[in-house]
Amino acid sequence: MNHSLTDSFEIIVSVNNNSFGEFTKSKYFNTELIQWKCLHQEVVSMSDSINSAIKFSTCDWLFILSDDDCINKYFLKDIDLPNMCPYSLYATKINFIDENGRVFRENKGYPRKVYNGEETLDLFFLNKFHNHISLLVFSRKLLDAVGPFEIQGYPNGYYMDVVFHGKAFAACNCVYTSNNTNFSRRESSIQASAKFYFGEEVNDYFEIIVNNLFSNEKFNRAAIKRGFSKKKYYKKLIQERFQSEWSKLNRLAYNTSNYKKLEFLYKYLSYWKTGKIFKVFSFLHLLKFYIKLLLPQRLKNKIKLLLYN
Repeated sequence: MNHSLTDSFEIIVSVNNNSFGEFTKSKYFNTELIQWKCLHQEVVSMSDSINSAIKFSTCDWLFILSDDDCINKYFLKDIDLPNMCPYSLYATKINFIDENGRVFRENKGYPRKVYNGEETLDLFFLNKFHNHISLLVFSRKLLDAVGPFEIQGYPNGYYMDVVFHGKAFAACNCVYTSNNTNFSRRESSIQASAKFYFGEEVNDYFEIIVNNLFSNEKFNRAAIKRGFSKKKYYKKLIQERFQSEWSKLNRLAYNTSNYKKLEFLYKYLSYWKTGKIFKVFSFLHLLKFYIKLLLPQRLKNKIKLLLYN
């Protein structure tokens, strides 16, 4: 890590009134390194919690860390953050770990170290960045240009991640990445799926996401330049989300129930407006997971080595 930064970090933990008492038992509670902020509400939305932590902070650069994730030793390595342009971003590279901290999957979607604004948007529209709230280190100036975090529609983080990332990438002039994986996403059976795919509300939810993104003038221009109308981008997002949800339901860290898979498929076929042609071809996507289940583990490891090297 850049040693010039080590004296200027501040760590702010924002919790609601309902759970604040539990944190007072933490061995870190009385340390001067961490500021514990209680919002004195029984239930606090993710967006309110994040916005309040940002309000309490005084630093020029911000990073949001979810409570079940962690950063590692390569975080901010070789990055001169204080001298970066405020409209630059630092994007983490993620790996996925189980409850015991073992790595079982890595994201290698962006191999280079620096991307200009147009290249960054190309990667975003190709779905190469992991849409997770801890993806970006960003400046307070860029956040002022993009607007505060908010949740609309179904109350989960997917809306917040996608909308913030799309607007942030549209506003930035370049993105720096690490040569190494520097962020870990912990997956466990208690997390489960977001469940916004239950019922017809899933379609309204994605319309809210797309409308909010296209309300941003820079994102609107970037999308149109790449051939995306609102309707086309809606289809792209909801189709990608189907693949992501099915992938999650087939990972043992999240789910061991065939009932949940069948329930999801029924809801997907009944309600999701992904397009009839996509639904027909989506069965090939489903088949891929069952083929993987039948493959011996030794062969799976060889395939992974070939893909990563």
